[in-house]
Amino acid sequence: MKNVLFINYTNILGGAEYVLMDYIYNNHEHNYYIYTSNNKIIVEKYKEIFGKNKVFFSSRMNIVSIRKNPVKSFFNIIINLYKIHYLVKKYDISVIYG
Repeated sequence: MKNVLFINYTNILGGAEYVLMDYIYNNHEHNYYIYTSNNKIIVEKYKEIFGKNKVFFSSRMNIVSIRKNPVKSFFNIIINLYKIHYLVKKYDISVIYG
């Protein structure tokens, strides 16, 4: 059984998110974790599927236009890479999907 981390970089709950939730709901082969934005609707939906202690979120995962705000975008990328690295080490993640 592998530990799998999904990275979901979005501000809205769209079709891809529903497909991911359906996949996780019907697949129990591995331990699944997700790192996503702090949008309340998204977090609550993922907590229903993944479980409360397997959903990680951050305001840094909210979409920021790199053309309109390149400094903030770059800073968010660095912070997110650090957080992903932390999650991989802490939960012994074997596979990352983004």
